[in-house]
Amino acid sequence: NGTFTAGAAGNGVLPIVQQAGYATATPDNATKRDFKESVVVYLPGRENVADNVAKDLGIAKLMPLDGIDIQQSTSSVDAVVIVGQDLADKYRP
Repeated sequence: NGTFTAGAAGNGVLPIVQQAGYATATPDNATKRDFKESVVVYLPGRENVADNVAKDLGIAKLMPLDGIDIQQSTSSVDAVVIVGQDLADKYRP
């Protein structure tokens, strides 16, 4: 959750991702909480999965993990969705 909207990731966007058939990890708050637009961050070699997730959620911005501080382990994930205010408003819990 890259916003101050409580539950935006866990209660708002997570069910949409799960319904689309993606495996998910436990949502958490981003260290930076002022994302206006949502972002899908991908790990090396996993851009295709990230692109599909972004399309399914209507997210235009994708970027590599390089330089982004992710608090959870990313060893078993293909992509990380950082929920911005755009999706927090759209899928308000």
